[in-house]
Amino acid sequence: MPTAPITTRAVLYGPEVALYLTVVHDINPDTALFIITEMATGLRWGETAGLHVTHLDPAGRQLHIVQTYAYLLDETTGRRRWQIKPYPKGKKQRIVPISPDLAALLTRHVEGCHADQLLFRSRTGTYIDYNNQRNRTLQPALTLARERGLGKHITPHALRHTMITMLRDGGVAPGIMQLIAGHATYQTTATYADQHTPAQRTLILNAVQPVITGASALFDSKA
Repeated sequence: MPTAPITTRAVLYGPEVALYLTVVHDINPDTALFIITEMATGLRWGETAGLHVTHLDPAGRQLHIVQTYAYLLDETTGRRRWQIKPYPKGKKQRIVPISPDLAALLTRHVEGCHADQLLFRSRTGTYIDYNNQRNRTLQPALTLARERGLGKHITPHALRHTMITMLRDGGVAPGIMQLIAGHATYQTTATYADQHTPAQRTLILNAVQPVITGASALFDSKA
C-alpha cells in the first residue's frame, strides 16, 4: 500500500506573524485582538471564546483558563450545539502569563465592562459564533494574506502551533510548555512545573514577542 502523504502543520515564522495580524486587523480589529490573544497565549479557540472579564488579571499579567466554549452534544435535543463546558480540555484549570503590552490592550478592550461579561463577545453581547468569525473575517483574511504573499493555510489551531513552536524555539522547559498549552503529555515533568518561575516566565514572554510587536504596530495609535 502506498504511504499517505505527510502533512506539515502550518506555523507562522518571523515577519509572517505581523503580516497575518495586519490582514485580520484590516478586516476586523476586534477579531485581530482575539487572534493576538490566541497566538500570544497558545489558547485553543474555545478557551479564548470562553474567557470572561473576571478571568483577566492585568495586575498579575495573566489569564485564568477555567472553561471552554465547545461544540457539544445537547443531551436534551440529541443534537450538537455550541455551549460552555465548565472546565478546559483535560479538565484542569491553568494560568497563562501575558505581557504588559497585551495586558494593557485587553484592559483597554474591556473598559466599562462588568466582571461577568465576556472578554470577547458578539455585537449582541453573546458568545462569538465560530462560523460567523470564520466566514466574515478568517476566510477573507486568508485570501488577503495570499494576495500579500503569505500562502500558508492558517487556522485557529495553527495559531496555537505557532505559539508552542515559539516556546520551543525560545528554550522554554518542556514541562512549562505542557502547562501553558494544557496538553496531556509531559505528565511527569509537569508535576515539577505547576508554577512559572520568573526565569521561565521571561522566556515565555520573550518567545511570543513577535506577536506583541505586531499587535503594538496595529493598536498603539488607538491608545
